[in-house]
Amino acid sequence: MSEEIVGSIAVNEFHRFRRNSAYALVLTDGRMLAVKASSPKDALLLAVAARIGKVPGATPVPTEAQGGDEETNETPDKERRPTIDTEVLLSADADNFELPYEEVFQVEMKRSGFGASGRRAGKMEILTYTAKRQFDLVADQMYDECVGVVRKVLGNRLLE
Repeated sequence: MSEEIVGSIAVNEFHRFRRNSAYALVLTDGRMLAVKASSPKDALLLAVAARIGKVPGATPVPTEAQGGDEETNETPDKERRPTIDTEVLLSADADNFELPYEEVFQVEMKRSGFGASGRRAGKMEILTYTAKRQFDLVADQMYDECVGVVRKVLGNRLLE
């Protein structure tokens, strides 16, 4: 099924007794997709790639140079978003997973302040009706931009 990509965030999932896992959270108009990355830096690169449709199963927005149709009355390219085939993305790696928005009860995001590196963006906790997932936002992302992307898709279920 093809869905529109709204945005993406690079995160590091906290695990108590095992190594943390890095993901790019790709937020579509219907669900949140977690794409496994080998490191937080790779998660950041994947998150940026997802925004322009350069991940498995994605279709980027065509520009005029690539044959985009300037004759139609569609919104400008900066407002059009790439689409993604969620099944292709989920099957690309066994560790990829999805969180449909209907299952998300609440998301809490907190600004972390400045750590030793001075670049820590914040924390994010996703509560579903069956589980709780805790993430650290990967450094070098703007906290307010991450909050804005989550607010677009979840509205009042986001707490700051």
